[in-house]
Amino acid sequence: VDRGLLLSDVAKAQRLAQGREAVPARLLETDLDFDALCERLDETARLPAVGWDIETSYNEVLCMAFAPSAQHAYVVPLDGRWSAVQRAALDARIARILGSPLPRKVTANGNYDSSFMREFHGVETDPDSIDDVQVAHHIMYPDLRKSLALLCSLYDFEGYYKADGATAREIGDQQMFFRYNAR
Repeated sequence: VDRGLLLSDVAKAQRLAQGREAVPARLLETDLDFDALCERLDETARLPAVGWDIETSYNEVLCMAFAPSAQHAYVVPLDGRWSAVQRAALDARIARILGSPLPRKVTANGNYDSSFMREFHGVETDPDSIDDVQVAHHIMYPDLRKSLALLCSLYDFEGYYKADGATAREIGDQQMFFRYNAR
């Protein structure tokens, strides 16, 4: 166990216990209808920055999450529930967000997401608008791991949640899977 990482976790726990820091409330929207999704995507396109993540299976994107702020994220299900016209409208909005210089796209392992979107969906992500937290962490702390588990431990209050995606798939809990994507 790395002593510095352990001390960082203990210090965070102390700040929480003493009330000097609080776990922020978060809104995770996982069941928006088509009109609400279009509205959220249009709003997102006008932001200076947005968090972004995809969940995939084989060569398909199952869902995509956008986080307009640290306290709010929403999921765009891409699982076949939409008509062809609706899906085309969602895809066009997503392509506009990803392909434009703004909003900046804040990601973890964003090279994978961008490459996947380009190769399997023909959607280009503006390469100059990606801010990858895993890459930034690795540049600043090259001797530390750059895993999602470590990033969660150091930089947020979610705790490690990567296993939730596999669990949700195993038990067939779509809402759990969408919440996982939104975090």
